[in-house]
Amino acid sequence: MAKAGRPPKTFTKAQEKTIADLALDNCNTRTIAEAIGADKDTLLRHYGPLIKKKRAEHRIMVRQMQSRLLRQGDKTMAVWLGKNALGQTDKAEISGNAAQPLRLVIELAEAPGGE
Repeated sequence: MAKAGRPPKTFTKAQEKTIADLALDNCNTRTIAEAIGADKDTLLRHYGPLIKKKRAEHRIMVRQMQSRLLRQGDKTMAVWLGKNALGQTDKAEISGNAAQPLRLVIELAEAPGGE
């Protein structure tokens, strides 16, 4: 007796490559599913681990690029990484006497638990 229901979904090699490429580009699951003409849940059931792996590779590439920019002296990247990777924050403090010029002190401080 034959099984009832829909036949199992199969994917072509081209679709598998598209899935991997789009996940590496950090596309969301819905976008990947729409691009290959599949349901989001079906895509995750068949390729969830691959998508997770490719998204991790994307994060690694972003961090490597950030580190490269930092080593090249990109001050904006240094501040951004300090805030996001080390938990550092900007602290602005204004003090002084109304009769004297305004003194502005800006400190870059680490948040509790920062390295």
